Amino acid sequence: MEWSKIKNIVILILLFVNAALLVLVASRESRRAHSEAETWAGTIAALERSGISFSLPAPPPMELAPLTFTRDREGERSAAEALLGPLEEQADSSPARTSYAASAGHAEFSMDGEFILRLEPDVWPLNGRSYDQASQDALERLGFAGILLEEREEAGRRVLRYCQAWEGAPLFSCRTELCWQDGSLLSVQGQRMAGTAAPAAGGSVLPTADILIRFLAGLNQAGDVCSRIDAMTGGYLVNSNSRPIQLLPAWLVETDNRSYYVNGLTGEVSPAE
Repeated sequence: MEWSKIKNIVILILLFVNAALLVLVASRESRRAHSEAETWAGTIAALERSGISFSLPAPPPMELAPLTFTRDREGERSAAEALLGPLEEQADSSPARTSYAASAGHAEFSMDGEFILRLEPDVWPLNGRSYDQASQDALERLGFAGILLEEREEAGRRVLRYCQAWEGAPLFSCRTELCWQDGSLLSVQGQRMAGTAAPAAGGSVLPTADILIRFLAGLNQAGDVCSRIDAMTGGYLVNSNSRPIQLLPAWLVETDNRSYYVNGLTGEVSPAE
């Protein structure tokens, strides 16, 4: 048999094998998609039997994985100096709490991420910016990417509250407030994560349908009620009591009654602040 004919036969066999594999993969994907759709429909039905409506046609994906976090203490000092100028570490500092002072104000950082900066008047003025823009600029100096949650008047002062974002995902438990008076920033305080993160070993994220079933169980256990789920947002909860610190994937579930966090690894439900 001529070589050209053998080559054509081999090509035809390979094409047939590839086509068969494509059909097999497509069939498996179709069955998987059908199974997921049935699971989601069952989850929505379980919510509806409990009097809770949720109109999403498909489960929102959780694209975050657990991380471990290493605190950057030198970075804390550099961040504070970006707002206050050169700082001197105070004698009462310790590994658990570090204190700095400068003529423009002072700063304190704790090992769990809690911090406070107090500024003298006119150190950080509005300079024609909106309160949000001037606050975002100050947070950027601190290495804090912020999502504005609230802006309010309080005892003659303007207070803005932010949630920190880590690579675009909210760190639900890292909140920071900036207090303004007479066009000058007076204080920045809250919790922030600054350092490096690495993938954590072990632990897998629960499917979204499982999260909602755990959420329903948590509501029943707590004796809470709601009639509607308005939104689900993926982000992180910070376990600052562990060493190293852990960033745990979680859902913020917003209802018509109140909001809840659901741990993406364990399904544990807790009220949001």
